[in-house]
Amino acid sequence: MLAAGILLLPTVMASGPAQATKPAASTYTVLYSFTGSPTDGANPEAGVIRDTAGNLYGTTYYGGASSNCKQGCGTVFKVTASGTETVLHNFTGYQTGDGALPYGGLILDTAGNLYGTTRAGGAYSNCTNCGTVFKVTPSGTETVLYSFAGPPGDGANPYAGLILDKASNLYGTTAYGGSSSNTECGFGCGTVFKLTPSGTETVLYSFAGPPGDGANPYAGVVRDKAGNLYGTTYAGGACGSIGCGVVFKLTPGRTETLLEDFGVTSTAIKPFASLIRDSAGDLYGTTSGGGASFSGTVFKLPGGGGITEVLYSLAGGSFGFTPVAPLLRDAIGNVYGTLGRGGASDYGTVFKLTPGGAGTVLHSFAGAPTDGTNPLSGLIEDSAGNFYGTTYSGGASGFGTVYKLHP
Repeated sequence: MLAAGILLLPTVMASGPAQATKPAASTYTVLYSFTGSPTDGANPEAGVIRDTAGNLYGTTYYGGASSNCKQGCGTVFKVTASGTETVLHNFTGYQTGDGALPYGGLILDTAGNLYGTTRAGGAYSNCTNCGTVFKVTPSGTETVLYSFAGPPGDGANPYAGLILDKASNLYGTTAYGGSSSNTECGFGCGTVFKLTPSGTETVLYSFAGPPGDGANPYAGVVRDKAGNLYGTTYAGGACGSIGCGVVFKLTPGRTETLLEDFGVTSTAIKPFASLIRDSAGDLYGTTSGGGASFSGTVFKLPGGGGITEVLYSLAGGSFGFTPVAPLLRDAIGNVYGTLGRGGASDYGTVFKLTPGGAGTVLHSFAGAPTDGTNPLSGLIEDSAGNFYGTTYSGGASGFGTVYKLHP
């Protein structure tokens, strides 16, 4: 899924590697272990969301009841606070008009409806694997709100989840598709789109690709009060032939600006995850490569404009490396996240980074059968300070887990 051939460039502004301390005393629980097809989901790529009753909702990339996909077409699931799981929807994909392989996470509206995307599937005969936007009601009824048609007129293959505005419009990205004919992008350089409640889709922007623009946004977007959208692309920009990725801003008038061209002004390269935004408008994110130890970085981009600052160069090894999930930031500036590799058993970690630069491993995943492996998703936090997330694999059956962590 991640592109190969990352360029390693001279250090410009990187801080020293974030050093791991001994894992802090914490309470960790595997709430649920997925069992796979045909009765359950398997291998969640995305994290979970939580309702006011404490129920968790998410997607699994594989598994489910459908035989139209080799390892199952994926599911939407619910896990109660006590760890009871229910499959709300089994995707059927390929030639059925339904989606398949949901890579991104879910969002929840005030009525309890869930919204998300699938990377594949869909209704168009010329693009049956271009993906969908879907809705699932609290009772588990699924509706395909939109099927992507692919290039040149539309996007294709959304990897990220969605955001919702006050008028119930949905916004997201597709990693491929769009109007660009740049050969470096293959099946198009990707798009930013808007979908109205009635199902009318508008391509807000088609990425042009390297060297002057971003390409292949695997991450979603965040939105400010003025309606500007911010995001990252994994490729594109002026670094090398396919680019090292960018941070972009897209105004309501559809004017795009590159806020950061990775690999040109900093050592950070290849951002895969979505951004987060603080109350001052500053943007925070991760890059899957680059930094002082070539293990990825955590960066800050001032909302008022300025140079991207590499806050932490991840040290790899026992701390972990190659971040591909979005961050979580608390009110005093501590940053929390997951790393899919590294740690005591090389199965990944949950980490904390303080504003002063101290790094702590909150949990080192131990692997099957008692623990998960390879967390590819970010964290959410409840009012009691508990974190929740998923692991792609591991658990009692090897198909991934939902976990709870109190640091």
